[in-house]
Amino acid sequence: MAEGVAVAGKVISGGVHDDPDVAPPPSAEAPKGWTWARGSKAWVPKVRGPVVWQPDAPAAPARGLLERGPWAKKPQEPPADPEPPADDDTRDPDPAWMGDDGGSRSETRPIETFKLDPESKADIKALIALAYTVPGETLPLVDPYCFGPLAQPETATGIIDAISDIVYGSPRVAAWAASAAGLMPWIKLGIALKPVFINVLHHHITRSVEVEVDRDAREMTVTRRDYSMYAAA
Repeated sequence: MAEGVAVAGKVISGGVHDDPDVAPPPSAEAPKGWTWARGSKAWVPKVRGPVVWQPDAPAAPARGLLERGPWAKKPQEPPADPEPPADDDTRDPDPAWMGDDGGSRSETRPIETFKLDPESKADIKALIALAYTVPGETLPLVDPYCFGPLAQPETATGIIDAISDIVYGSPRVAAWAASAAGLMPWIKLGIALKPVFINVLHHHITRSVEVEVDRDAREMTVTRRDYSMYAAA
């Protein structure tokens, strides 16, 4: 019989006791451990399994206490990778996005603000007024009733002022509009194409003119339509 061992405040004699929740430690009588027999309601030596008892080793604590006793095993953290020396040539180079100071490009840098002085505002407003002449003179030809107010001075002034205020509110848009490659090239293009727009409106939309083309003589005759034959509605 094995010597008595204290487990959970109880003295186990011969490796047998009446607590089914706490297994006795392996001993010479039960080198493979103990198993609970429901029929006899007692601990009996295991027949199968590996041998877990060593005569020269101290008796292991009860299995039920391994998980809650002071000797319970704690999870061990994996060892951290050692830092390579500063002069180690095998160390991976820094990423390409890192600068000389080790900082990243995501760091915010101050952006130079666009100072909009009164002279710049006047230049931008003049450009917007010049650009307004393209729709302000062509759209009333399409529908004098709907687009006719665009040609009126009070309407044109209100629209130009409103667009100018919108541009002033965005420094980047204002800087682009005042630059040499900003709004001015597009205004020049619109003014150059304005005669083409007007002819398309007269010929294909309002149909206020008739065009006869003599391709052999390379001559073109343009006559204005006469609506006097039609009775007024």
